[in-house]
Order: sequence, then C-alpha cells, then structure tokens
Amino acid sequence: MRVFSWVAVVVAIVAAWWLSAHMRSEWCRVNAQTEQLQWEGKLLPTTHDSYFFASAIKHGPNLERGEIPMHPQVEDYGALTIFGRWGADLFGVSTDEVVTFMPVLFGGLIAIPVVLIGREYGSITWGFGAACMAGMGYSYFNRTIAGYFDTDLFSVFLPALALYCLLAAHRRQCRGFLLAGTLALFCGSGEDATAPAEVDTADGAFDDADGVPDAPILRDRELRGLGGRPLLVHDQ
Repeated sequence: MRVFSWVAVVVAIVAAWWLSAHMRSEWCRVNAQTEQLQWEGKLLPTTHDSYFFASAIKHGPNLERGEIPMHPQVEDYGALTIFGRWGADLFGVSTDEVVTFMPVLFGGLIAIPVVLIGREYGSITWGFGAACMAGMGYSYFNRTIAGYFDTDLFSVFLPALALYCLLAAHRRQCRGFLLAGTLALFCGSGEDATAPAEVDTADGAFDDADGVPDAPILRDRELRGLGGRPLLVHDQ
C-alpha cells in the first residue's frame, strides 16, 4: 500500500509538471513564425532581466571579478545562473536556448512540494489539483513563461519546498525534515535578488544633460552577448 501511495505521488507530480511545461511552451509554438520576436532565428527573451542573467551564464566564467564594473559572476545569483550554466555545458545548448526553455522546464517544479503537502494531509488528489493551480497561477505563470529567465523560478519553489519540510517535521516530529526545511530556506534566501539598477557611470557615458543616469545599455564589447544584442540593465 505504501509503494502504491508513492507511485501515485510520482504520477501526480509528473502530470502536474507536464501540464505546466506544456502551457508555458505554448508561447514558443504560437510565436515560432513571428519575426519581430526572434533574433537570428531564435526566440527573444520575454523580460529584460533575462539579458542580465544570460550575460552571467555566458561571460561570467571568462571574466575576472571587477574586470567589468558590476558584471555578475555565475555564482552571484544562486541556482538560476548555476543551473543555467550547467545546462549549457552538459547539453551543449546555446545561452539563448537556456534562457528560453529553462523556465518551461523549471516553472513546474512547484508541483513537487504542493503534491507532497497534499499527501501529508491525506489527499494526493487534492494535492494534484492544488499543484495544477499553483503552476498555472496568473502572476507566477507570467513570470515563468518561456524566455522569462528570472529568479521567480526558484524564489517560489524553494520556500514552498521548505514549507512542506517544516510541516512534515511538525507532524512527524522528525529532525531530518526540520534540517531539510532549514536548508531549503537557506538556499532560497538569495533567490529573490534582482539585477542591479545601475552601472558605473564615472565616465559620464550614460548621463543625460540633467546628470541623471538612464537605464543604460552596457556598451563594452564583452557584454555584446546573445547574438550581438546589447544587454540592458533595468531600472527597478
């Protein structure tokens, strides 16, 4: 009976994840022939932050810290850029493809803790339904759609995983779950960081006549990533 329960949990997680991935990938299918949303035959990211994090993945390992002011290293933004770099290296895909498809695959990870919480409280079926709703929630869905390569991928999943572990620790009086929940909170503590709002403007390159820096286009040749497109750093 216990084995059947865990088989049902796995099936529920995979089904909820598949639904989430399928719906997120719909943007790719709909816009596959839309030239305005492509560059050199590849789909453009769907948020400006994606360019910043993509630059960390593509150029970070090749730059010394401080070589370009405020340019991020791979490890600076935690799981997002670390997994992005691993994906590019392990599967031999371009940074463009990582930025486009990693949200599709990782956005549905929220199904794991939600289904497990349902099981913990006695209903895998309700957990599955909640996981489908969580993965398709309006705000979360919009911020984890294809090409939306941002920290939302983990800043929701990791706290939800921590919540499951802490609930299980309380119900079962288990220190192992307590430790796992603490680790999940620790790992997720830096995942809500955003790209910096400005870069070094000491040379005045990005200043208007009023002396107020604009949201700059990073002009250094090392930041001409992703097929030659200039990389934007956003104003918050």
